[in-house]
This record gives sequence, structure tokens and C-alpha cells, in this order.
Amino acid sequence: MVSGDLWQRFTAALRGLTDEVPGLAHVVAGPDVGDAAGRYRSICAVLGEIAWEASELDDDRVCRWLASDTIAALRTAAATAALAADGLVVDAAMDPDAHLRRALHWRRYGRRTPAELHRRCAADVSRGSLRLLARAGAGSVTSRLELQRIRLELVRDSRRRYGDLHADLLARVPSRRAAAGSFEAGARERLAEVAERLRDDTALALGAPGPADRWPVPVVPAPVPAQRPDEMWLGLVLGAGFGLGAALGLARMATGLAGVPDGVGGLVGLALGVALTVAVIGGRARLHRRAVLDRWVGTAVAAARQASEEELAYRLLEAQAGLASAHHKTKN
Repeated sequence: MVSGDLWQRFTAALRGLTDEVPGLAHVVAGPDVGDAAGRYRSICAVLGEIAWEASELDDDRVCRWLASDTIAALRTAAATAALAADGLVVDAAMDPDAHLRRALHWRRYGRRTPAELHRRCAADVSRGSLRLLARAGAGSVTSRLELQRIRLELVRDSRRRYGDLHADLLARVPSRRAAAGSFEAGARERLAEVAERLRDDTALALGAPGPADRWPVPVVPAPVPAQRPDEMWLGLVLGAGFGLGAALGLARMATGLAGVPDGVGGLVGLALGVALTVAVIGGRARLHRRAVLDRWVGTAVAAARQASEEELAYRLLEAQAGLASAHHKTKN
């Protein structure tokens, strides 16, 4: 697929969706940027915006469009073109074995490459190959014992990844008020990336992609770093009391020991007392924000891990039902 034709097909598909769903009329693809990497980033940005709007609109047509074969093929083609532009060759063979080899190869490549663009492209190529593998009717799970092994490995991997992410997010919790919003957005993005990687690992282990309907994203309210009125007043009283006591002590020391005039000593003590009051109140506010974000990180990671494990259990139940059905047909 030529890159220009790819962009035209994507914009045509997007126009069809926005014409059908008026709530997405403001979503536009923009002009063709002219290079493969830029096209891939633009497509991902538009799809990400639509996915965000889908959670607000609650419209099944948008979810079906995002999970359709057409969009999956366009995204995979854009990722393939971006990789090819950097000299990386994607095997174009269409037999089931080639689909599985391609999915495994690019999944492993995505894990070890430091380039963010290549990592995203590799994930899309792997997902697209798994979709083609499922359409070819191939599967890799043949026994219940193998399903149990897959379950143990994936659950262990899920807990390890979310545990590592939890520790990393706690180490990055900011204390500044201005950084709280960007920290929350970055944490949500990283949680989504971990969930997507676990979803890809499940698909690779089972030899088939997940269902077309997306698994519901866990709803985690945004953190509220602002202090309650009683906490704020308590902080003010404690800070003012500490600052006043320090001011009186410093004023007496300055006038009694250093021989400074009473007026000058009082002014010096007052200035230092005000500075200490502001420092105490500000420090307590920063500690409060950190505590709120610490609790929010724990809640968000726990909710995301639970959702991933529920999705894994559902996928394994589907695979077990498929095994039972195949066994029944074989006996009959």
C-alpha cells in the first residue's frame, strides 16, 4: 500500500465515521505530513482522540469502528511503512506460520528497542499479524494443561509488571501543584500501555487476538490534591504558631545577646518568623499533595491490574470453551 493512498483511505474512513456520528464532527485528520513516520503518528493521534471521545459518547458505532478490520489494517500498514522508512523489513508472507512468526518477532523487537516510535510500530504490526492469524483459523493451544501453564505465566507477568510500574510511579510522585496534572495523565498512559502489552502477550500465548469489543477501562477518579478546609486551617494555625514562637525567640536573642536595639531585633524576628511560617505551611501542603497522589497511584494500579486479570480470565475461559467444543466434535 502506497503511503499517499494509505492516508487517503484513512481520511475517507474517518469522514465516514464523523458523518455517521455527529458528536465526532470536530475530529479531523489534517493535511498529509508527507513522511511515513509522521503519517503513523497522525493516525495514532486521531485514533487516540476518537478512543477518548468514545468513552464520553458511549456509542457502539465508534467502538465497532475502532475495532474494525479496516482500521486495524490501516494502522498496521502505517506502522509497516514507518518501519520500512527506517530500513526495517516487515515480512509480507500471508500463511498462518508467517503470521505467527511475524507477531512473535515484532513483539520481541518492541520489548528491546529503545526507540518509542519503533516500539509502537512493532506493537501494531504484532497485533495486525495476530488478527490475520485468527482469520486464517490457526490456534496454538491444544490442551487444558497448556491453558493452565499459560494462565500461571501471564498472571505472574501481570503482577510483576504492575508491581514495577507501581514502584516507579511512587518514585516519580511530584510535590509541586503544577506537576500533578501532567503526572496523572502520564500515569494513566503508562497504565494503558501495560494493559495493552499484557493483552498482546495473551494473544500471542493463545494464538488468537482478543474479541472485537474492547474490554472496559477501569474508572479511577482523578486525585484531589486540594486540602479540606479543616486541614488547611490546622496547617495555618500550626505554621503561624511555630513562626510566632520562633520570631519571639529570635527577637529576644538578638536584643539580649547581640545588643541589637529592640525595634531592629523585633523586625528581624518578625521577618524570620514570617519566612518560617510560609515554609511550614508550604511544606505541609506539599506533603499532603504527595500523600494524595501516593494513595491515587495505589488505587489506579490496583484497578488496572484487576481489570487485566479479569480480561485474562475471560480469554482463558473462551479458549477452554473452544477446546471443549473441538473435543466434542472430534468424539462425534
